[in-house]
Order: sequence, then structure tokens, then C-alpha cells
Amino acid sequence: MAPRIVTLPNAHMILTRLGVDHQRRTLKVAFADGLEGEVSLEDIESSGQSQALDLSRISLPNTHHVEIGVLNSGHIEEVPWDFFRMHLDEEFRRHHIQGEEQSRKKLGLRIKRMRALSEPPLTQEELATKASISRVTLADIERGSVRHPRLETLRKIAKGLTVEVSQLLS
Repeated sequence: MAPRIVTLPNAHMILTRLGVDHQRRTLKVAFADGLEGEVSLEDIESSGQSQALDLSRISLPNTHHVEIGVLNSGHIEEVPWDFFRMHLDEEFRRHHIQGEEQSRKKLGLRIKRMRALSEPPLTQEELATKASISRVTLADIERGSVRHPRLETLRKIAKGLTVEVSQLLS
């Protein structure tokens, strides 16, 4: 009888092993689907995470993120599984970037549609004025060229359209 193979759903999202190379300042990670690799501490620090991380305070508390201590503080930085996956898996990175781009464009189209359907319809300039943001910022968001619009900016746009932020995002 052939051995039965069981595949974990979402194995690509499950961190199973964590190692540290102190000399090279790298983290070695493994996923449940078999992907393994190294990510430099410099990549983590330069990604907008904390500036100086402490490799002596590192753990894998669950299957979805790594915890790393911040030097000279009691703080802990959580690095999610997808950060590592993006660095180790080109196909995942490509799909992730495409998904982000589509989401940005959908947000922009939703705002543009709400602006056109408001009573009376609003120009970009009028909505930007009501929202206390620049017309260029609004145009960039509507075009989908702002990677991560600030929540405060989205709140202002929603207020200018007299809708909830959740309506912009859904």
C-alpha cells in the first residue's frame, strides 16, 4: 500500500523553522511547503521595521510571524510570514505586487465613481478642497499610483464624500 500524502492547506503561509546566523546577520526560515532560505537582518531593518534589531532576542512564537527584539529597548518587532515569503519566492512576490496594484486601482475607481455619483457631482478639485488634501494627492490615489494611502487621507476623502471609510475600501 502506497503511503498517503497529506498536504496542509496554506502551507506556504506556515513558518516551521527559524535559525540565526549571527556572523552573517541573517535569519534562516523554512515554510511548511518546503521553501527554505535566508533573509538578511539589513533587509528587515531597511523595510520600515525598527532601525536596529537584536539577534539575541529572537523567537518563532507561532507559525505566522517572527519576533525580534529592538536594540536598547524592551520593544519587540513582529515580522510577518509574508515578509519572508516575498524575499524568498519570486512567484509569490509577483502575485502579491499584482494584487496590490489591482487593489489600489479598485480603490481609485471607487473614489472616482463616488465623486461622480455624489449630489452634485464633484470635480477632483472640489473633493480635494472638501477633504483638505491636495488635488494631486487625490489624482494619484484615483490613478492607483499611491502604494499605501494614509488612513488619515482616506478618512478625509470619505468625509468629503460623506461616506464611511469602509465604503471606500469595500
